[in-house]
Amino acid sequence: MASMFGKNSSFLLPICMSLICFNKVLSSNLHTTDRCVMYGECGINPETGLQSNCEYNGPPKLLTDPAGLLLLQDLCPKLASARPYTCCAKEQLQTLLISIRFIQQAMQRCPACVENFVSMYCDMTCNPNQSLYMNVTRSYNVSGYATSTVAELYYFMTREYADGTFDSCKNVQFPSANIRVIDLMCDGVPADQCTPEIWLGYLGTIDNGYAPFQITYRIDDVTEEEASKGIEPLDEYTYSCKEPVGNSTACSCQDCPIVCSVKNPTIAPTPEPWEVGEISGFTFTVIMFCIILSSLFIVFFIMHERFKLKEQNAIDDNPEYNTFKTEKISPILTENDINMFEKGGKKVDDVLKRVFTSLGVWCARHPYIVIFLSIVFIVACSCGNLMLAITTDPVELWSAPDSQSRWEKDYYDQAFMPFYRTEQLIITAPNRTSTIHETWNEGPVEFGPVMDKDILEQILELQEYITYMKVPFTYKGVTKDISLSDICFKPVNDKCTITSSLQYWQNDLGRLNQETVGTNGRVADYHDHFLYCMRAPLSVVDTTPLALPCLSEFGGPSLPYVIVGGFNVTNGTEEYNTGQAHSLTFVVLNKKDEDEHYQMSLTWESAYLEYMKNYKNENLTIAYYAERSIEDEIVRSSQADVVTIVVSYIVIFAYIALALGEFSRCDRILIDSKITLGLGGVLMILMCVFASTGIYGYFGVATTLIIIEVVPFLILAIGADNMFILVLDFQRSKRGEKESLEEHIGRVLGEVGPSMLMCGLSESIAFFLGALTEMPAVRTFALYAGMAVLIDFALQVTAFVALLTLDCRRQESNRYDICCFIRDKKNEPPKRELGFLQQFMASHYAPFIVKKWVRLVVMIFFLTFTCVCLVFMAKLPVGLDQDIAMPKDSYVIDYFNGLAKYLSVGPPVYFVTTDGYNYTSTKGQNKVCGGSGCDEDSLTQQIYFASKIKEHTTIAYPAASWIDDYLDWITPNIGQSSCCRTYTDNFLNPYRDKAGEFCSASVEETFPVCSSCLPLTSRGERPQNDEFMEFLPFFLQDIPTDICSKGGRAAYGDAVDIVNNTGENEIRATYFMTYHTILKTSQEFTNGLRQARALCESIEKSMREDLELGPDFKVFAYSLFYVYYEQYLDMVEIAVFNICISLVPIFLVSFLMLGFDVISALIIIINILMIVFDTLGIMYFWNIDFNAISLVNLTMAVGISVEFISHIVRKFRTCTLPTRKKRAQEALATTGSSVLSGVAMTNLPGIVVLAFAKSQLFNIYYFRMFFTITIVGTFHGLVFLPVLLSYIGPPINKAKLFEEQQEKQKQKKVDCKVDVISGHDNPVMTSDEATTMTTDSPYEEIGVHKKEHNIALDNDDITKF
Repeated sequence: MASMFGKNSSFLLPICMSLICFNKVLSSNLHTTDRCVMYGECGINPETGLQSNCEYNGPPKLLTDPAGLLLLQDLCPKLASARPYTCCAKEQLQTLLISIRFIQQAMQRCPACVENFVSMYCDMTCNPNQSLYMNVTRSYNVSGYATSTVAELYYFMTREYADGTFDSCKNVQFPSANIRVIDLMCDGVPADQCTPEIWLGYLGTIDNGYAPFQITYRIDDVTEEEASKGIEPLDEYTYSCKEPVGNSTACSCQDCPIVCSVKNPTIAPTPEPWEVGEISGFTFTVIMFCIILSSLFIVFFIMHERFKLKEQNAIDDNPEYNTFKTEKISPILTENDINMFEKGGKKVDDVLKRVFTSLGVWCARHPYIVIFLSIVFIVACSCGNLMLAITTDPVELWSAPDSQSRWEKDYYDQAFMPFYRTEQLIITAPNRTSTIHETWNEGPVEFGPVMDKDILEQILELQEYITYMKVPFTYKGVTKDISLSDICFKPVNDKCTITSSLQYWQNDLGRLNQETVGTNGRVADYHDHFLYCMRAPLSVVDTTPLALPCLSEFGGPSLPYVIVGGFNVTNGTEEYNTGQAHSLTFVVLNKKDEDEHYQMSLTWESAYLEYMKNYKNENLTIAYYAERSIEDEIVRSSQADVVTIVVSYIVIFAYIALALGEFSRCDRILIDSKITLGLGGVLMILMCVFASTGIYGYFGVATTLIIIEVVPFLILAIGADNMFILVLDFQRSKRGEKESLEEHIGRVLGEVGPSMLMCGLSESIAFFLGALTEMPAVRTFALYAGMAVLIDFALQVTAFVALLTLDCRRQESNRYDICCFIRDKKNEPPKRELGFLQQFMASHYAPFIVKKWVRLVVMIFFLTFTCVCLVFMAKLPVGLDQDIAMPKDSYVIDYFNGLAKYLSVGPPVYFVTTDGYNYTSTKGQNKVCGGSGCDEDSLTQQIYFASKIKEHTTIAYPAASWIDDYLDWITPNIGQSSCCRTYTDNFLNPYRDKAGEFCSASVEETFPVCSSCLPLTSRGERPQNDEFMEFLPFFLQDIPTDICSKGGRAAYGDAVDIVNNTGENEIRATYFMTYHTILKTSQEFTNGLRQARALCESIEKSMREDLELGPDFKVFAYSLFYVYYEQYLDMVEIAVFNICISLVPIFLVSFLMLGFDVISALIIIINILMIVFDTLGIMYFWNIDFNAISLVNLTMAVGISVEFISHIVRKFRTCTLPTRKKRAQEALATTGSSVLSGVAMTNLPGIVVLAFAKSQLFNIYYFRMFFTITIVGTFHGLVFLPVLLSYIGPPINKAKLFEEQQEKQKQKKVDCKVDVISGHDNPVMTSDEATTMTTDSPYEEIGVHKKEHNIALDNDDITKF
């Protein structure tokens, strides 16, 4: 965690101060060469409590002490010589060494900065010409010392010198905290606003707590009087950060922007969007397509009308045309007129018809056997539900096991540890307002309402309760009390990681209430400490009079952009003190593989959520969240809407039961109703779902809540449609004189069975092929839906036929529905008539829809509407915002709203390098690190670039780089000091038994017991090979302190995966951590993932260009949300593939079962595609985002669309009326009512009920989408499809027509024989007889007059073969 990167706050600018404080300047009027102003140390300065220097205005003294000479050579080589005369004693050099150590650690990644900074203090401490540019202005006497002690001095320097030193250091990065070092050394002023005056002023003031006396830096500020006394501003040479120093290289691009190349390797060229004028190219293309197609159709329509008018005039002028001819009966065909495909199609249709007829007759004659066998089959399959598992884990639902994000997640979890469980509070104080507080040294400053002390005290009280609350936990029969400490993450010590603003006071109420009067007479309190810590969260001691640490109790920092939200940003500077909200986060280990720990986490989280649910505080508003919250709320959402779903199904059941009945007289309602049949059919449909889930339960295929919620609606639509088609066709069909009920039912099944088979096969195969997608939720839905459709079809043509037979026997014997044991002996059945809907379709709607101008309007409207939907389909947002999945009353929604309102940084992201990389070579290190000598296109450098171009990327900060801090940590520092030390084997060493083991920099030494890991001669050189690996474990276990801020345990304890497979340590994987920018919507999360992957591709490409890397080596980005949002990267491509692959079997099955008719198959596909396009377009207007749930629903829409389209197309194809218009009218009249009753009217009542669901998910993705699919499908099937068929429908089925004509001829011969016998020698066929000969309408069988059926012929019916 970057938040724990270090305790290097110790080095902050106080360190610089402490180093300068050790220089002595003697107040004197003598300012010449070879003269000092201070020398040696003379006791404690009462103003600061720190050791101060002696005032001395004499000549420099010869430094003879061997230890002092070594220190001078190491610290200030430019002042060293064989016999150096200096203005500093050994004690001053030792003090300087201690102080400079912190600066060197922080700055050594930029050699020029370290050189200039140390040189500035060497000149102040030891330069023999001190008096030329320094002047003691105030001193005091200390008891026991003969000379005065320096209290204040002026340090004169030129602007060039001050700017050069400052410029070389101002951009140096502090990797573990993702900030610049100058942020910690500029009096709380952000690095971007820091100036040399502010920087040096802070370094010199005694208020910083580190300066032993007041040092006033005077930049180009020498008065005439001072100049006359010989004062000259210091003007030494300063190294630019782009210059190498000694054997060191220049500073890196991160630390020195002027060395960066012009080309930025992380910015890919953004392609310009294709636009025509001010609209997108796609929109323009669709508009032009619509205009051209509409224009062509209108031209065709006009020409067609003119052609018909000419032909009508020719008919009127030609007396040879008789009435019979104008009625345009179909021509008499011969067998030679029928092609091979038509014959083949006819044979297939005849075979299917015979098979279904035989099956229907057998099932009708043995209904009880069929029902019994069906029950046995369903029960046997349903038993598999006992082994069925329900998947609720979002990762398993939306991420394929072999997907890239799942591989990355598994790799990260295995190499490091699973990402932590997060328990978080967002706390606001709505009843408070911001206040202005007079701070200790910054004057009046605004503080947000959550910064009131009593508010902080209440937050601390809540935090402490949650931390230490006891929760009963039972595991394997043993009960014990657990607390947060049993499950939390502890990176450094035994304290839990809790990021909170209260951590700036180490969760100590006493420290929060502490107040101290500063030297300026003002009171410093918690306001001042907060101001300091939000700018320097790594500090061990602040520079206010309070002298309190900022580092958190758990050993790492609480970063202000993580713990404070809703703050003001002025001129690009974050004013965290104005924050409106506090974020309180408890970090819990995520040990799913350890069942007891995992169960402890779940139990503790439940108790925590329960406590927060009941927590009341009139001063605080709290949005809370636990890791288990989303999964809990999704389950609660599904449970909360169980009643709604049940009511929806009941409404559907009621409709089907009532709609199947044929009501003619009030006294026969109880007899003619079909409640038992309807309920039996619905129950059978639902059993198909149970059987389907059971079958997959046997095979271990887990189900999901989506399947439980969606598949029943799908199967109800398909099953109900088949039920209505079968029942209504039976009711329309007239039973033959010698035909039994069983034979009648078998004949009807023989007529409609092929159509049911075509739809069932198309749908099931389409669903099974849809399972080829990699998205788990969609694949599972497709498998379950495909199986359910197959089982439903099988039971429809068997069990439902048996139920229909039993119900018909009951009805014909005048027994009551439900109460079948009651028989009405006196109530005779009436003559069978069409139902209202069937009569309306046949007599009114079908004739209306095929009228000339109606057809024109329908075509233009549907074409235009589909084009409009295509335009907006392209703008449809892709994603699913998390709050949509929550119930409307969920506490998680408040939490998400809090994140969106107050969030100041995005989720953490880890850039992972896999095994196969050599970190021990210089070339390998240069391709990863970001300090001096590192490549400009290295991993950390490219991440740094990305963080600087937030308009192009979503990377918020440079990455925390373990390798940069490790190289700084292991390298021997100036002054012979080092963070990396081992115990020596000196016989006087009390720790001799630990020889060779790691010796922390905090180990105090009265004499050398530890030595540097690397020899001093290797300073400026990097460790290589075994040397690199030998000390890396020491770095990862070293706790950062004020002495050594670069220790890696807090920041990088789990960032490097070291394995020992061959007897030697080697790095298997590492990560470099940073944060995303604020991400709130699904589109932003998806874009964050996309950009992170693009950055990884750039990094890996750069590495492979310069290094020999194996094929298995990868650089990838990992963040917790990637596994959920990866699906949206190629959601559109997945949808296109899924829909296209579903259309293939629909086309092929339709082609085969419609007599090898390409036109019919294409018409079915065109209509299904238009339904899908229209649904997507309406989704845009109804605020339905495109995601996996939408894709499941669209897959379902393809299946339901088959029901809307295929039955009518097949009826059109088998009809033998002479014109397309009449065949379209006939198909709509006979089949349209079944489609409307069976699909649309079945689903709509139940769908409307879903509008009242508590779950937003149900309301948006089930009510809105189901409603859209049903309405769009209905209008396409009953409005657009008949019109399209009337224009471009397939030609008449010649094989079917030939068969009918043959039957008519046979019947005519029989009639002729009868006429001869009865005395009619010369029978003549009238025009009515001719028309009847070509009419194959079931309405003729039940007495509907031709005029009512609109078979009258007109001039619009010219059809040519």
